[in-house]
Amino acid sequence: MVTSLLKGPHGKQKLIDPSTVHQIFGRAGRPQFDTEGHVYVLAHEDDVRLLRWKEKFDAIPETTKDPGLLKAKKDLKRKKPPRGDDSQYWTQGQFEKLKGSPPGRLYSKGPLPWRLLAYLLKISPEVDKVRGVIRKRLLDQPRIVAGEKALEKMLHALAAGGFVTLDPPPPPLAASRSPGEPGRNPHHRHPTRARRRKRRARHRRSAWRHRPTSSTACSSSAASTRCTAHS
Repeated sequence: MVTSLLKGPHGKQKLIDPSTVHQIFGRAGRPQFDTEGHVYVLAHEDDVRLLRWKEKFDAIPETTKDPGLLKAKKDLKRKKPPRGDDSQYWTQGQFEKLKGSPPGRLYSKGPLPWRLLAYLLKISPEVDKVRGVIRKRLLDQPRIVAGEKALEKMLHALAAGGFVTLDPPPPPLAASRSPGEPGRNPHHRHPTRARRRKRRARHRRSAWRHRPTSSTACSSSAASTRCTAHS
């Protein structure tokens, strides 16, 4: 049972996207007992009042000459329920369009967790296998590239914190430039020393929480590179 096909703040509601609708519709029925499911969408209360009014109005023939029916038809015309000026409504055509729309692309929105990385390194020392896990997630090519870059940063962070040793050592990350060097905005404000200390402290706490508990090996930039976790 779906209460509405629109969602959003009042006055700015939009039609639910097809992927969300298919997720809702797919929950109809019980796989163990039913061969099909049924979905019902509740119409707006204004549309319900208009439909009931129309049924009564259309029940009186247009060609009638009965004084009582003519009076009733006139009263019904005068009492026609209005629609709200600031209300939004969905139509039967939009409902049919959502039913026939193709399924949307699904993506994994969450980044690679530190705990999952530690678990994968515990199972296998080869980081190339971790990259394989990233590629098998529900991601398109740009998100896969971004996930692999995030993995490289996580490995560098573990190595910089002394939790793992990369073998062979990976190439250093690009260092930040000073204000006077070309290619950098001279008006860019550097973080204060206190901010840098807080940032390093947060990094150490985060790395310690997700510290691998057993000996592992990993790769930084090549499949043959390995790393060993320190106890």
